[in-house]
Amino acid sequence: MICYDHLLASGKLDVIAVLEGVLQDRASLVDSPQRFQLCLQLLDELLFGFKTVTSENEFHGKFLQLLQECPEWLAGVNTLPSSLTFSEARSKQYTACNRSPEVLPADRYRISMQNAIGQSQYINAILLDGLQKDRAYIVTEHPLPGRLEHFWNLVLTQKTPAVVVLNARYDENFPELLPPVGATLRAATVEVKTVAKMAAASHLICHRVSVAVGATSAAVLVYEVMDWPRGMACPLDVSSLVRLADTCCSSPNKSAGPTVLVCGDGVTACGLAAGVLSVVDRLKEQQDIDVYRTAVKLRRYRQQFIINEAQLQCMLQAARTYLSDFRVYQN
Repeated sequence: MICYDHLLASGKLDVIAVLEGVLQDRASLVDSPQRFQLCLQLLDELLFGFKTVTSENEFHGKFLQLLQECPEWLAGVNTLPSSLTFSEARSKQYTACNRSPEVLPADRYRISMQNAIGQSQYINAILLDGLQKDRAYIVTEHPLPGRLEHFWNLVLTQKTPAVVVLNARYDENFPELLPPVGATLRAATVEVKTVAKMAAASHLICHRVSVAVGATSAAVLVYEVMDWPRGMACPLDVSSLVRLADTCCSSPNKSAGPTVLVCGDGVTACGLAAGVLSVVDRLKEQQDIDVYRTAVKLRRYRQQFIINEAQLQCMLQAARTYLSDFRVYQN
């Protein structure tokens, strides 16, 4: 608020001077770099958070114009600084646990967990907040061979209601996550059993799965997106993502754990899927669209999210698909 007042009064701002003044008045008001960063993010929203918003009523008429603005949005996103640190994930003991040394969980958002006997387990996964719910999503890379226990332990310990496998193609480097219907997959202390399988939509398969460690068990829905090859920026058909978003964003259970998004590298498909989920959630709740600000927020969690302008355009296409084919108007 003080920063904003300075800008309104003089059109200029010295952020460090404001911080020094606040700390002189009361030293504990801004007591960590994270709280200072949040202040700057809120100021950013105040200054720029309404410039790229399009109302639902205006969206169809402005769709082509918005598509043309995507290169400029990407350029803006690519200039954003980042304060993310990776001290834990860069530890030598975890080098073999990451698919790429360039895609790591930031200290601020990484997940700490333990196995059934209380041992600490590392996993390349981060938590993302949603519009209506904190800790709404977990983003993770496809587990490496021999690390299925860590993946399913993550699902169980975080009380995950649903897992979305965005690149449902498997080989020796990307092992299958599920057994066939009626069979059981055992990964160290974890047992996974597929109870049923059904088609949820075109290119979208839904599995009902039981996950157990000892006496602790949970029922989980696992969705597989079948038309999105690893490494491809966008799915062949955005409708399956919109269907998932419509399902996940409908009356979210505040007590349920986060939905897990998993893709080959933990970036390419997961970033776009998180963006589509955010766009649909915002349409449901606020009846407007802001793809640029959605990309800005995603970059605060993982610097590699939103890899090209095609993904920004895909989010716009997802919004149009949702409004045309999925939107249910209520009085």
